[in-house]
Amino acid sequence: MERDVRGSVLAVLVVFASSGYVMGQALSRVPAVRDHLGADKAQLGLVLMGMGLGSLLAMPFTGRAVDRFGSRRVVLVTVLLGCLGWGLVALAPSVPVLLGILVLTGMNIGVWDVAMNIQGTHVEQSRHRSLMPYFHAAFSGGAVLGAGSGALAAWWGIGLGQLPVLAAVAAVAGVWGRAASCPRRRRCWIRSRCPTAAQRPGLPPSRHGAG
Repeated sequence: MERDVRGSVLAVLVVFASSGYVMGQALSRVPAVRDHLGADKAQLGLVLMGMGLGSLLAMPFTGRAVDRFGSRRVVLVTVLLGCLGWGLVALAPSVPVLLGILVLTGMNIGVWDVAMNIQGTHVEQSRHRSLMPYFHAAFSGGAVLGAGSGALAAWWGIGLGQLPVLAAVAAVAGVWGRAASCPRRRRCWIRSRCPTAAQRPGLPPSRHGAG
């Protein structure tokens, strides 16, 4: 695994896979969540819409956040809050509370998605080769693995306590990937509107640091 100004391909793959995994393991338990809350089909559809609504509200602001704080910090915050949100699904006492949790989770997941794609673009362009299909394949692979984990937990009769446990696993993996994808003391400054700005001389690291 390379740790240079170009960032690590493996680490970005882990961040993408973690995002897919935590989502897949949670969505695979939607029937159990519905039964736990006693929600009907209309209520279930409404709360699931909250995910998309949260992402829609937050994603347009991701570029500004990455410009100001760097993809490293943005991914760190959204990995932690996004995984926390998925874990809290198991503790929702009512449909309105679950809706609120999913709106907030959707906001973090949406920003996480954009920020990791910005980092992936930087890694891809710095190597002058097409890597984004592999990153997205890692997300899909993580989602399949997460859904399989949820299905296996349901088959074994494990309750919704699975959600926070596996969300914590995804958080650990995502935080490691975020740290390794752009070493803190290396010149790996990432801007949303110009992913390869690190290669241009004269940019002040104090403004565009990924650390």
